[in-house]
Amino acid sequence: MPQADCSAYAQDTAEKGLMRSSPFITNVFLSVPQLPVMIVIGAFWGQSIWNIILIVSAFSWASIAKQVRAKVMSVKNRKYVVLAKSYHGASPYIVRAYAG
Repeated sequence: MPQADCSAYAQDTAEKGLMRSSPFITNVFLSVPQLPVMIVIGAFWGQSIWNIILIVSAFSWASIAKQVRAKVMSVKNRKYVVLAKSYHGASPYIVRAYAG
């Protein structure tokens, strides 16, 4: 979930653009009863392993994105991350090394 990583770490423009502008979509995916909707969509699309993979992945991204964002938000103010920032560590490196 690079979108959640970047938005939680940057927290300025990236958070406004990536996570804060689409809470409605994330909340819709979290509030819809997933299993009945997946069964109905699977009935219309057919019984293929690729259709099942596509349907399950389309409905499971929202909870993972929220968990990743929460972890990055909790890690980004720890001492070792602040030290990496003070040594001019690049943001992609810090996110990959410490929050991933």
